[in-house]
Amino acid sequence: MGYVGQHGVATLRRYKYSGVDHSLVAKYILQPFWARFVNLFPLWFPPNMITLTGFMFLLTSAFLGFFYSPHLDTAPPRWVHLAHGLLLFLYQTFDAVDGKQARRTNSSSPLGELFDHGCDALACAFEALAFGSTAMCGKATFWYWFIAAVPFYCATWEHFFTNTLILPIVNGPTEGLMLIYLCHFFTFFTGAEWWAQDFRKSIPLLNWVPLVPEIPVYGLALFLMIAFAVIPTIASNIHNVYKVVEARKGSMLLALAMLFPFGLLLAGVLVWSYLSPSDIMRNQPHLLIIGTGFAFGFLVGRMILAHLCDEPKGLKTGMCMSLAYFPFAIANALTACLDDGNPLVDEQLVLLMYCLFTAAAMGFSRSPPPYLSLIAMAANSSNSSGEVVSNRTMMTATSGMKGASFASGGSGVLDSTGTTISMTKQIQHFSDLRDQISTILSTDKASTLLSKSIFIISAGGNDAFDFFSQNKSPDSTAIQEFCEALISTYDSHVKTLYNLGARKFAVINVPFLGCCPYLRSQSPTGECMEPLNQLAKRLNGEIWDLFSDLSSEMQGMKYSIASSYELISSLIENPQAAG
Repeated sequence: MGYVGQHGVATLRRYKYSGVDHSLVAKYILQPFWARFVNLFPLWFPPNMITLTGFMFLLTSAFLGFFYSPHLDTAPPRWVHLAHGLLLFLYQTFDAVDGKQARRTNSSSPLGELFDHGCDALACAFEALAFGSTAMCGKATFWYWFIAAVPFYCATWEHFFTNTLILPIVNGPTEGLMLIYLCHFFTFFTGAEWWAQDFRKSIPLLNWVPLVPEIPVYGLALFLMIAFAVIPTIASNIHNVYKVVEARKGSMLLALAMLFPFGLLLAGVLVWSYLSPSDIMRNQPHLLIIGTGFAFGFLVGRMILAHLCDEPKGLKTGMCMSLAYFPFAIANALTACLDDGNPLVDEQLVLLMYCLFTAAAMGFSRSPPPYLSLIAMAANSSNSSGEVVSNRTMMTATSGMKGASFASGGSGVLDSTGTTISMTKQIQHFSDLRDQISTILSTDKASTLLSKSIFIISAGGNDAFDFFSQNKSPDSTAIQEFCEALISTYDSHVKTLYNLGARKFAVINVPFLGCCPYLRSQSPTGECMEPLNQLAKRLNGEIWDLFSDLSSEMQGMKYSIASSYELISSLIENPQAAG
């Protein structure tokens, strides 16, 4: 499914980000620090990699919380709170400097904004889980995700209408995150139990408060943040959107309709949790919040993309796609009423499927489509609609600009390997797609697009396997001739790709072939075929030298080699090292 139409493509070329941060803490304390911190990154370091690295800090933090407090109701070791605080501080810092790196390297783009804010949307879930372990929130952790997600969604909604991301004098990305990591550091000294006991015990100055039932500190903090942060922020967002809609003579009802998918998400989760026979919010908080966080990320991403592409204001029906799982989950919970509290499908499995479904809706399950499938789909669409053949080219090129796979199972570097589509033919298919893209974008723009694309090559293993299948005990001369032929052909293929516009190569080398299950089953002792492993090792050395030489010869060529050989051999030789 495509997300960007022709109007969107044209709009993306003109898009310019606009944002205002009124935070005094950011202006006088953090901005000077961030301005110096960004200089630690070399100019070649991509801004999106800074964003991703910052996001990985939060993933690490959430994993620590899960490992030491699976239900978020037991106290982890105190050093975990310190780690949570440091990791969140690093996330905030990296999230702030990625944009500075983009401006520093003149690489700002709509994609960078979508990736940055998309990661921030997912971060709401993982930081809520980290704080849940620090404060022993248990099932109340969901509501900490709620107080992060609601202002985030409303700010994105406001940005959609005002075209400027407005951060007030006190805001979540600055003061909000700072407050949270200070709470993590504070808990390092007090222990998580401080949050779980009645607030009158934890805060002696409040022990005089009468007529209030026993409330844990995290519950009081939740109430105060909703009352004094979330509600005023939402009111400000609605007011700002109302002013824009009124000025444009638009419909406020249509604007509010864009909040409907998020409301539906919250309603679906709460109804499911209420009916759940296994109390999923208490017993499976990580799965519930991660799955909901993925669905939230999809909603935010679709709204950001609609803004980037200047789509019409109003409800985006495609945003509801990630919510289609709830009827099944709720119906399954209801079946427990018919069978003494036992649902038709175990709820832990339902939660796992929920996470997978929402991840798939976000696109995590998608890989580049096969090129020949793009050709077939374009041909079928053209035939059914009566369009001219030139439109097939447009459809194929438009899809191919998002990525395509030219691989063929069983093929190799040498055309003689396998009986499928040879690598030479695969490169010809790429050349055809390149020509089709050039007819849409122009030759220069197509060259720019391809120079920024990553070309993944995984080849050589089938060639080596085929060579040994035909030569049971090859002598050194035969091995030498085979290696020379393969490397020479590999060299030719890479140069052809370079001449067609490829500049960035990700190479997966020849794997640890001699220890594959089939060959070990053929050995009376179950041992690996060591000569084949030695050939793979030799080829990998020559492939490394080949790309090193080519990168010196060909201007602008960059490459990275992933050693599948080392990965697999280390697991086989020392399996206990991986746990």
